[in-house]
Amino acid sequence: MLFVGTWVCLFMNEQELVKKGVMAPPDSVPRIQENDALVAEAGRVGRANGRPILLQLGSEKCLECPAFTEAVAALAEEYIFEWRYCDAHEEGDIPETYGITQLPAVVYIFEDETGGIDEVLKRADGAQLRAMVDEQCVRKPKPVPTDVDLFNEDF
Repeated sequence: MLFVGTWVCLFMNEQELVKKGVMAPPDSVPRIQENDALVAEAGRVGRANGRPILLQLGSEKCLECPAFTEAVAALAEEYIFEWRYCDAHEEGDIPETYGITQLPAVVYIFEDETGGIDEVLKRADGAQLRAMVDEQCVRKPKPVPTDVDLFNEDF
């Protein structure tokens, strides 16, 4: 383990990263590095469509972050939330604001006309993430099959 300031994170060298197929969030996931931008985005998204933001904090060299990214991606298929990403080792105040010193981590934030809530998971795993999302987020509706013949006697 490598201690960087107050950060605790497991690192791999570049060859190990390539070998393991490290997965960063898709390019379609917007990056947010500053808390003011996060709060403004949460208010905009929450008031506009009632969706919370799930801000994933990670780093390209974090050993446990690729599996966490896969867990967030899977949950994004099942639940309604806006996925955002913060690289904890780039310039920005989000890790300090939420007291995050270990990765992977996530900040759930929801703001609407009545106020806001946030929840932080530090050094989280997929099971902890799923439990939080299951408690805080709404499941996406299951698609209605379009190939069902309602007039078929086997129906």
